[in-house]
Amino acid sequence: MFDVYAAGGLGPNPKLGVKLAEGIAREKILYYVKAMYMTFSKYGNYTNRSRARTRYFQQVPGTEEFKVLFNNGLIEAFKENLELHVEEREITKTGIPREVDNLRIKPQKQRGLYYVTYHPVGGTPSMENFLALAKAVVAIDGAQFRLGAEETAYITNLTADEAERIAALTESETAHTAFEKSVSCVGSTVCQVGLRDSHGLLKNILEAAKPYNFADGVLPRLYISGCPNSCGTHETGVLGFQGAAKKVGDTTVPAFAVHIGGSDTLYREVLGPKVTVITSENIPEFIVELGKTVENAKTTFNEWYSAHSKELYALAEKYV
Repeated sequence: MFDVYAAGGLGPNPKLGVKLAEGIAREKILYYVKAMYMTFSKYGNYTNRSRARTRYFQQVPGTEEFKVLFNNGLIEAFKENLELHVEEREITKTGIPREVDNLRIKPQKQRGLYYVTYHPVGGTPSMENFLALAKAVVAIDGAQFRLGAEETAYITNLTADEAERIAALTESETAHTAFEKSVSCVGSTVCQVGLRDSHGLLKNILEAAKPYNFADGVLPRLYISGCPNSCGTHETGVLGFQGAAKKVGDTTVPAFAVHIGGSDTLYREVLGPKVTVITSENIPEFIVELGKTVENAKTTFNEWYSAHSKELYALAEKYV
């Protein structure tokens, strides 16, 4: 069963989605997709490209009127035959369960099978290692390579021995802590509309923090976007950065807006607001001091932040 949300989105003027239905059988999902398609086709903003997004329905015609328009579209959609028939693929492969001494290897619900998590820094593995991994996965019977939403990949349907081989193959460039698994878009060195080098910033942050060997949990997962389009989903993390510019004396220098307090936890979703702007060169130092602060408190970032959110704001302002 599925709940249905629509008219949400990140980027300029981000909005959380509007809940339209709950407990919908998967066979009925296409009716809701078609209703949204018809609603936007009929009422979407086609005169202003920057506002041609469903999230602006929450402003015009407004959330409640949008629900009415959507439900009208849903009535029309149900006049068609859009039943979705999904055939589940049964996994017949089996293995022998045993203890595996690797935190990246987890058991599947299928007895004796395991999966390996793989998160190359910034989501960009080296070509050499990625090709070697692809070759190894193809050679394993029934193995699958699945991509997650935050730059993590999962290699599934492995026996314990196969999982250990895949883990060893990816060990040299995978992240291990939540902080190392920070998310960034590809950035301005590749993206044609990107304002700042978000991927380069992440590398600089990780390099600055490396000598301190912070324990897992001392620093949070960061979310970094090179521009307001939010490909790095900077509003969804407790600490996010969005590419910007800052005036320093008579010079405009590369910088990032700092967003604090976001969350994508189910039923506790919050879009983190912008609190300040820090130059790109000062952000790694800011993150290192944050790590030292939490470490000295002998706790984790999540526990520290719940009682010291104002201190995080003050620390960010120190580097403005």
